[in-house]
Amino acid sequence: ETNISEEENEKEESLNLKYFIELPFEDIQTILSGIYNFLKSFLKTVLPKSVSITAATGLGNPEYTGLLLAFSSIIKGMFIEKLNITGDFDNLTFNGNGKFRGRFTLGYIFFISLKLLIIKPIRKIIFIFIKNKWNWGVFHGRKRKRKY
Repeated sequence: ETNISEEENEKEESLNLKYFIELPFEDIQTILSGIYNFLKSFLKTVLPKSVSITAATGLGNPEYTGLLLAFSSIIKGMFIEKLNITGDFDNLTFNGNGKFRGRFTLGYIFFISLKLLIIKPIRKIIFIFIKNKWNWGVFHGRKRKRKY
């Protein structure tokens, strides 16, 4: 009886597509929410706080240059406040400079990573992954005998 229960435990604890399909909806929702919050915090931390771009550009065709300037005005309104692009409608050229300012600390990135890792379903997936890699000898350089 103990052999059957060990085999069932090993089947339950293997990370494959079936494992993720059979996850309860609450766990999937918790995992996706945690990943979303991590990415939001990470990008908010790493992206520059201020951006200033000045450029003179032309694509050689007045139509394409006009489209580029229209697109840059959309970007200016949404993301970058200090975006100044002037158009050269006759020549194919690009001259410009940009300044990006901001700072972040590795400690905060470590903190938000730790917040992601302590979410229970993610922590369980990581433990199963490490256990499977340990059983196959990845961490200690030789293969261990598996019990079947």
